[in-house]
Amino acid sequence: MAGDMVGVERAGMTSQRTTGSGDNLDEIRLLGVGGVGRHGVLPEERRDGQTFLVDLVLGVDTRAAATSDELTATVDYAAVAAQVVALIEGEPVNLIETLAARIADSALTYDGVHTVDVTVHKPEAPVGVPFTDVQVTIRRPVVAPVPAPAAPPVDAAPVAAAASSAGANPAAVAAAAPAQPVPDSVASRRPAPDLDAPPEQPVPVVLALGGNVGDVRGTLRSAVADLQDADGLTVEEISPLARTAAVLQPDAVAQPDYLNAVVLATTTLAPRELLALTQDLENTYGRRREERWGERTLDVDIVVFGGVTSTDPELTLPHPRANERAFVLVPWAQADPDAFLPGLGGGPVATLAETAPDRSGVRWLALDWLEEPSSAARAPVAPVPQAAAEMPSDVPAAEPEPAHEQEEADESALDPAWDEPSAEDLGDLELLARGDKEEPQAQPQHEEPAQQDEPASDALGWVPEKPVEAPPLAPRWQPLRRDD
Repeated sequence: MAGDMVGVERAGMTSQRTTGSGDNLDEIRLLGVGGVGRHGVLPEERRDGQTFLVDLVLGVDTRAAATSDELTATVDYAAVAAQVVALIEGEPVNLIETLAARIADSALTYDGVHTVDVTVHKPEAPVGVPFTDVQVTIRRPVVAPVPAPAAPPVDAAPVAAAASSAGANPAAVAAAAPAQPVPDSVASRRPAPDLDAPPEQPVPVVLALGGNVGDVRGTLRSAVADLQDADGLTVEEISPLARTAAVLQPDAVAQPDYLNAVVLATTTLAPRELLALTQDLENTYGRRREERWGERTLDVDIVVFGGVTSTDPELTLPHPRANERAFVLVPWAQADPDAFLPGLGGGPVATLAETAPDRSGVRWLALDWLEEPSSAARAPVAPVPQAAAEMPSDVPAAEPEPAHEQEEADESALDPAWDEPSAEDLGDLELLARGDKEEPQAQPQHEEPAQQDEPASDALGWVPEKPVEAPPLAPRWQPLRRDD
């Protein structure tokens, strides 16, 4: 049948095509493989970067794999997809035609790939008019290696004569003659990345931090400070702090909630050097690797290391489960709303965050969690009216609060349950509850301010004082305990 029969299939699935030459080939389709690249001719394209998406159709013969059910008998499309992302996020080019050609050449180096169709999407291209997408599609077959030129014919008589004079078997002499070199196959596989080689220039990295044992907030603050002081690492952005439910195996014992944050940085360290830095940081703050899914004082994971892809058991890049972990995706999307997770199963981080299986486990976010809590900032002292400030010193002070109310306040301050969430946490929640609007200050209720008493020394600073005759009032809000 003339022409190609191409059907729409899901990524990683196969169909069959009939090529113009009559060869029947199956297809493996990878659709929507994406990354952020800096390809283009305009300066802002090179500076800011934009999203590129790639569709691949690999022409293969899947009969051997179907019979053996072995991965080695087919194309590892996860490796192909990882190489596509590396090309998208790698060296920039002017034209997406050039990018498509590079992707096609890379795909054809894999064993079993006979043809490849590549479509590069540039949905954010600076076209200047309303549009949906810009696409370039190319098709490339495997180019057969050029055969080596034939060797000139060898006169068998002199060889036999020489062999006879030497007392050797002529057949053995002919077999010992050097064979013609065999050209390397164009289907050689891409070598694994060198995880010990530092990058030639700083590359972006994403680190995920978390913990659920001890003073986690203080530990995370100190860990971020250590990262900022580390050689070869430049911290660019720190996400809000997220409180999340622990992700556990089925039937596992319940654990305390985690506090999680994401650090965006650039580094000149090699991948393994960065891994060693994160592990040393974990050990410094008491991390014990006795149980895989156990509680931990500090956990630091490398989520993304530039365009590096690795299946090394010690350091898999990008992180294989990042696309389904809301405790990583939600704070990451807050720090960088346009972030893109490369690799198989990746995509826009903000979209992945909303569809992650554990999205409902994200309790709340704290914005200014790196700042030490200040009681003065949380409880500003109410201004004293000028008339009250000029009152004579012999005016009696307001009666102190009843003893039982003071005892309740002291017990609330000493209650261990108050440690988590802390007063700082509830301050963040209060800000989220009332937005950016500040509550109006309470106006004095007395017609004659000169008769107002000076505030008692043990009264809460933000509670307007009442005259001596009136009974004492409770503060305008009280912190809630966790079990309320």
